[in-house]
Amino acid sequence: MNLEIFYKTVIECKDHKSSISVDKIDALIGKAKDIPDLKLVFATRNGYQDGAEKKAKSNGVDLLIVREQDDSDWRLKDDTPLIRKIVINVHVEIPPRIVNFFPVLDEDWIREHTDTDFSQSFSIMAQTDQVFIHDIKASKRYSLLDLLDQHQPHGENEYGEFELTKEFENAFLVHSDLKLKLRAYRVVYIRVPPIEQPIEIDFSKELVGVVEYLDKGKKKMVFENKIVDSE
Repeated sequence: MNLEIFYKTVIECKDHKSSISVDKIDALIGKAKDIPDLKLVFATRNGYQDGAEKKAKSNGVDLLIVREQDDSDWRLKDDTPLIRKIVINVHVEIPPRIVNFFPVLDEDWIREHTDTDFSQSFSIMAQTDQVFIHDIKASKRYSLLDLLDQHQPHGENEYGEFELTKEFENAFLVHSDLKLKLRAYRVVYIRVPPIEQPIEIDFSKELVGVVEYLDKGKKKMVFENKIVDSE
């Protein structure tokens, strides 16, 4: 069985400069008197006179006020405030960045235990997370990427270029199958200030308007992407 329901509604909506008088409600009722089961709605932005409200109520005419937002729309009837704006302060700490790393190798140990030729330029081409320092005495092993985590060489609010050195009694510089005795290192690094970025979400900017239902004592908040009932 198919059930069809038809709603017949007439809405009169004009941008009147003053509040609506009873004459305008009478005129709307008169236009629709010959059409049975017709729902009448009157909408304006400047409100209604007392006589107009009484006339509308006695004849089943719904009265709407369509307006821009005001401060009262951001509070419930019990004066509980609603969230109008959210401000998020983003604080991003940027880790120190190594710009130069100078290892001091134990050449005598390297000549005795490896085939490395120091008569020619010597370098290791690798990413910082692939080269490790193995400090045997301290039982620590860390990559160059994590090297600065082993130190606290700067104050909390100190920024710029810094340099630090460290000596070892028994340590090695390790990369893949390469293992070299390390006597010390000197590292140059940069520490930059944190990034401070406020992010503001202002819901009032998304609120297109407010529709008040006078007969029901309710209103709807019309946002750009949704409609919210406000008690």
